[in-house]
Amino acid sequence: MSEEKKSGGGNKKTLMIIVIAVVLTAALAGGGAWFFMQKSAAAAAKAAKKGGEHAASEGEADAHGEDAAHEPDAEGGAEDAAHAAPPVFQPLEPIVVNLAGGSEAIMRVAITVQLKTEKDKEKLTAYTPKIQGDLMLLFSGKTQEELLTVEGKLKLIEETKETINTALGAKNPKKGSIKEVSFTEMIIQ
Repeated sequence: MSEEKKSGGGNKKTLMIIVIAVVLTAALAGGGAWFFMQKSAAAAAKAAKKGGEHAASEGEADAHGEDAAHEPDAEGGAEDAAHAAPPVFQPLEPIVVNLAGGSEAIMRVAITVQLKTEKDKEKLTAYTPKIQGDLMLLFSGKTQEELLTVEGKLKLIEETKETINTALGAKNPKKGSIKEVSFTEMIIQ
């Protein structure tokens, strides 16, 4: 009987050690996560403060007819580039079209666009149905032979950018809200 008590007590002791180890590990993980989140929040606040100062200087530059966003000042040009806003990407729904040229070829293409600002993302979302329709017309006018070459794909990327910028109301389709277009998937069968 005394051996049963010893083995039962050992199980409780082992269980207690495991529970303490689990609680201690969870506490350390939570503390580490909190530490890094606080560090990230402080960095974001600092970036936002710098962004506010940068926006004010842009407003002053615009008042003088200058484009501060494209011309870094001589003193802090490298520093501004290092603290530039992250790129704004927006994927579009994949498009499937029949290709021109009398063949029965079809193309499926998934597109991701890089926008100049976060505001442009809202406008892109609002115009998505028009953009999708315009892109379907553009793509369905292409032949399989055109799209099998690298040059053909690069030309289509440029035409896609211009088509989207035109749909968004850009006066110059080459310099609208869309900075770049990437085909993240392209299948031609």
